[in-house]
Amino acid sequence: AAFAKTAVGGQRLALTELAQARPVVLFFIEKDCPCSRDAAPYLSQLQSAYGEACAVVGVINADDSGAREWVAKVKPGFPVVADPDYALIDAYGAKRSVYVTVVAPGGKIAKAYPGYNDDSLTEISTIVARLAGVPVRRLIWKDAPGELLAGCPLK
Repeated sequence: AAFAKTAVGGQRLALTELAQARPVVLFFIEKDCPCSRDAAPYLSQLQSAYGEACAVVGVINADDSGAREWVAKVKPGFPVVADPDYALIDAYGAKRSVYVTVVAPGGKIAKAYPGYNDDSLTEISTIVARLAGVPVRRLIWKDAPGELLAGCPLK
């Protein structure tokens, strides 16, 4: 589902532009869920490791004020857009926080994950590298859960 939204901080993000030539990783956030907060550093690490070869975007079930508050508290290394009407959450079928969708260049969904763990983070990194045409970055998911972990319901 294509979107154009303004992220916390004023950056205009349009999926068609972001996914024109690189993969986009959508990270669905429940504003009060500790799992979303705990997973954010791993998605920040992914963004940092791949830089311009990838775009990580957080989608939070909050209004602009709630999104700003979450960003101020968590300080993610990626932009976050508010989705108070659940338009993106519904369009991507995200049910719980820490749902992650990898969008291939061109806008097609490559893979979706209903939660996260060290194995899924490694797989996401591998998919991003393949889709971006860059070497896989060796990332250490220190303290990431071993079992797949999903957070609070997004609705």
